[in-house]
Amino acid sequence: AKQRQGPEGLAISEANYGVTGIAEVLILLVPVSGLVLVWASGSAWALSDLWVWLSIALYAAAFAVSRAVLMPGHRRINGLLTELVGDSPNDPAAQVAEVDRIGRTMGMAGGALNLLLIAIVVLMIWKPV
Repeated sequence: AKQRQGPEGLAISEANYGVTGIAEVLILLVPVSGLVLVWASGSAWALSDLWVWLSIALYAAAFAVSRAVLMPGHRRINGLLTELVGDSPNDPAAQVAEVDRIGRTMGMAGGALNLLLIAIVVLMIWKPV
């Protein structure tokens, strides 16, 4: 969306936001399926195992970052892009600067989410007791 200016960039950003809503539903199924697998494992794993509860805690932190930073940031960017595409944007330079600022914040949050994902995968592979 950043490579396209005007209505095309807005359309790409709005489409990305819509797909993100669909992906969010699937992402919510991840801990549910994980808990079902823990319960179905009999006595092989338990919720009290370090790797299980730490993975759940890291997942909750990642979900909180997503809901607190990424989703509101994306909504705000879509709003700013809608204003910029309109006939008379208020202050185009300030709006573009805000889009860039929000984009940088979202980039840092995305990096943090990637690190959390790596930590969760490491926990699930090596399963420290």
